[in-house]
Amino acid sequence: MEPGSLTGVLGPKTHDVQNLHRLTAADDLDWFVMFSSAASVAGSPCQASYCAANAFLDSFAHYRHRRDFPATSIDWGPWADAGMAARAADPAGESARDRSLRTGISSISMADGLHMLGRIIASAAAQIVVLPYDLEDLLWFYPAGPAFGFFGELAGDEAALLRNVGRQAQASPRPELGHEYVAARTAVEQQIVGIWQTSLGMKTGQPPAAVPD
Repeated sequence: MEPGSLTGVLGPKTHDVQNLHRLTAADDLDWFVMFSSAASVAGSPCQASYCAANAFLDSFAHYRHRRDFPATSIDWGPWADAGMAARAADPAGESARDRSLRTGISSISMADGLHMLGRIIASAAAQIVVLPYDLEDLLWFYPAGPAFGFFGELAGDEAALLRNVGRQAQASPRPELGHEYVAARTAVEQQIVGIWQTSLGMKTGQPPAAVPD
């Protein structure tokens, strides 16, 4: 990741919240609410800078709390009618319902989101995650993902079993394919191979012979 692309995403959140903190330090505020993202606790592929920016907001809320300043950072999941998830174009034509079935995560309606916002502000908590999901489905699709440490606090024995299934899948041998195997030739290709092996549950090492077309 180039420094410019990193600072372009970090700046609007990290710099602006510090400016607000300084400008309101002498004010008797009722609320200091920051809109973060569930990506800061669950991760989001290919969005490292976005995850880091929102994690900064979460940390800053705890920083203010330790100094007896009001602060709440809300780690929102995707909204149905507003926000980045609603604006993002889907080249595959995937509907919100299809995305929900694929990921186990639903969208937050405007009415539910505003209702939750009122409850969260009244709670005066430093950080709250709002993420509509079916935990079983989520762990089934991402059984060994980085978010399990967070969701593990809510998961029971069944979810732990699903995670073990995911680990076993990652240890499975590479399946026979219809084309001859070509080993990675450059460092970039090796990194890509590693990503696919983890995602598809393929074991590293010499693959089996290819099956003729």
